[in-house]
Amino acid sequence: MNSKVLITTLLLSSLSVSSTSASVIDDFIAKYMTKVFSSSHGEGLPLKVGELSEGVEYRNHFMETMGIEALERDGMTLYTGNNKGLGLVKKSNEDEPAFDLILSKNNFNSLVSWKNGKKFIKALKDYTKDNGCIPKITSTSHGWRSEGRTGEGHGLSGKSGFNGIYVDYEHGPEKIAKTGSRTFKDDLIKEIKKGKIKFCSSCIAQFYACNVSTYFADSFAKMSGCQTVVATGQNSPYFQERDADGGYSRIVNGSHYWKSAAGVWEERQTEEMTLNNERKASWYRSTPIRNSQNEVIDLVKENLGELYIAL
Repeated sequence: MNSKVLITTLLLSSLSVSSTSASVIDDFIAKYMTKVFSSSHGEGLPLKVGELSEGVEYRNHFMETMGIEALERDGMTLYTGNNKGLGLVKKSNEDEPAFDLILSKNNFNSLVSWKNGKKFIKALKDYTKDNGCIPKITSTSHGWRSEGRTGEGHGLSGKSGFNGIYVDYEHGPEKIAKTGSRTFKDDLIKEIKKGKIKFCSSCIAQFYACNVSTYFADSFAKMSGCQTVVATGQNSPYFQERDADGGYSRIVNGSHYWKSAAGVWEERQTEEMTLNNERKASWYRSTPIRNSQNEVIDLVKENLGELYIAL
């Protein structure tokens, strides 16, 4: 019996039982979601931490094109002129304190809540219609759970998702998980070909969400032509220490400083990994390389380590 038939049979048999079957269905979905969310998000993450010239040059060119300037203050890098592009926040995640820190800095000129892939695509279409092209995406949402860890199940998928945004249906869960989903491989690329969604020739997409896959980042970079950055581990503000007066002003001022770390995973750093400058569950950056016809012909893949400073 293949997996589709098995899952359908299990669900139908559960539904045919009394109302007590609700807990059975909930347990089944929870176990299936944990399995799906935890697989393959770190595949292809380069072993060594470091920035490559192509990635740095793309970011610098973007800043120059957009008129964004960096300045140093109190040991932190801050930016001026970076109120560009589209801010996205997963519906029901708007009031999360950590996300609110990012969103309150207004490093975008349009903010939209989305609840599934369909709404996500609509936000991109609306921004294109109003502005011509999308120069930057700053997206905040919960991501996928880690192995054996309960948590938010919606958000941006790795190779698979549950009512979030799929990279493609082949890697997504069975039909129960398709509701409201949209794919980058099919649905989004279709809108790009129609001209309904357009990314600027120089653009950056930054996703604040836990456990997003390198596959997702590569797919988005290739499809959009944007330098794409995701956290392959647990994502959270970089500054956690309190100020002398008990406040969190350093976190607020540096709200665009975020870390990606192994957390509860089995992928914790070993002493040997630290000595060799290797890190799992890192920030991952995928930079598109174009030919003379402006087609994406290659991707430069970087393991940025624990810290990413978002524009």
